[in-house]
Amino acid sequence: MDVYKISELLESLKSAQNDGYEYVRVSVLPAEEDMPECIDFEYVENYNTSETDSLDSVPLPDDYNAELKYYL
Repeated sequence: MDVYKISELLESLKSAQNDGYEYVRVSVLPAEEDMPECIDFEYVENYNTSETDSLDSVPLPDDYNAELKYYL
């Protein structure tokens, strides 16, 4: 799994919340030839209404400490 900017994740989620959405389906779409891996958000209003958004993965800067921490 690639890495994503927390600020972009929060911005997308907060924007959907401000638009009145309470629920989201989250999918990870694999990288393709010219597209990076991305997270796909489907914000659900009711059983027949939704809105989608996606965020592309990003490379870590060369000088960034690449030690990843996992929290459960």
